[in-house]
Amino acid sequence: VLSVMNALVDELGWQRGLFGGLPPLLLKDLSFNILKFSAFDIVRDTTFGLAPNLREGLLSSLLVSLFSGTVAGVAGALFSQPFDTVFTKLQGANAEAGGKDGD
Repeated sequence: VLSVMNALVDELGWQRGLFGGLPPLLLKDLSFNILKFSAFDIVRDTTFGLAPNLREGLLSSLLVSLFSGTVAGVAGALFSQPFDTVFTKLQGANAEAGGKDGD
């Protein structure tokens, strides 16, 4: 691992070699997590607001959490997909640029 890190630093420099993909990665992951957790709370609170009796049973409460998590995960994935595409394209472009110099 250290030899790979040293090679990256030697070839691309400290910032670009080790942290070049950090901004798009943060944008992708933060957008997903912020929306996912927010959507989970909104869906859960709305569901319990519409049917407060669902809080009383363990099974019904777990099913509400499962439903809320599913909706939140899908919403987060749909929202963060453009950022994921940009991140993947940037990683591919960086790999191609590295392969042209070395081969």
